[in-house]
Amino acid sequence: MIFLLKDLSRGKLPINLKGLLKKERFDCEIGFGDGRAIVLEGKMHPERGMVGIEYSPTSVKKAEKRVQNEGLKNVLLIKSEASTAFDILFQERAFERIILRFPDPWPKKRHINNRLLNKEFFTLAANRLKDGGEVNITTDDTGYRDYIIQEVAQIPYLTPIFSGGYRLKNADGVSTRYEEKWRDMGKDIYEIGLRKVSHPKINNQITISTYFRLPAIKRLSCLSDKIIKDGDVILRTGKLNAAAEDKEIWVYFVDWHLFQKTKLIFRKEGNRFFPVYNQDFLPAKSFELLKNFMETCQ
Repeated sequence: MIFLLKDLSRGKLPINLKGLLKKERFDCEIGFGDGRAIVLEGKMHPERGMVGIEYSPTSVKKAEKRVQNEGLKNVLLIKSEASTAFDILFQERAFERIILRFPDPWPKKRHINNRLLNKEFFTLAANRLKDGGEVNITTDDTGYRDYIIQEVAQIPYLTPIFSGGYRLKNADGVSTRYEEKWRDMGKDIYEIGLRKVSHPKINNQITISTYFRLPAIKRLSCLSDKIIKDGDVILRTGKLNAAAEDKEIWVYFVDWHLFQKTKLIFRKEGNRFFPVYNQDFLPAKSFELLKNFMETCQ
């Protein structure tokens, strides 16, 4: 099964994994790529539900084909950024294992803030792990390896399983094409294991809203090419496309790590323009910012 955030949001959040996969125990793989590893995990552990999170639509489609070819009913694929999925989709103590195989190390210094595995995400992950659950990470990048260990040392919720924080990974068990490629090049592969030792209390970063009717406005120029910020919530509008048969403005939503866009189409009735939009995004606080701002464009 493949789900998009907007599909999952139509039901009750957090999602009911037991209802979706008909299992009692769950593991999560972040960044499953072409799905080779998560399919093997699903076949090896039919008693478990395997939840995969991947941002690349191309990778999701490849993984879906593998899951379908194997006829697996215990694998759920979610197309999403990982922090967003963990924030809004899963309840506390949902998973026994969280698995990351070769997460992007973002090796350049100016890109370090793009790294997923920092102390903030590990705190969120610990909240979603069962007591005694584990985070298993595989990497070939020594810089990212050491960074992960340093980040974990700053929080009390996870502790390293291996002496020194990591160990060399043997060429057995479930692997990916990246692991085979790096081994063929003679690279060392490192395994980081983290065990949950205490449970953090956290608040969700993303506030989910609902779809609602947007107000009609008199001046389209008021909405064109604007940026509105409220903390980690940002609303940006594109330039008015006045050449279209119906006037159009693209709207870009940012809620923490959730980035989305939709197109507003305006139809004129009398002296006002009435907006129409598709429900092709997850309504969050930024959508409320849009409504509030449009109410000023009168």
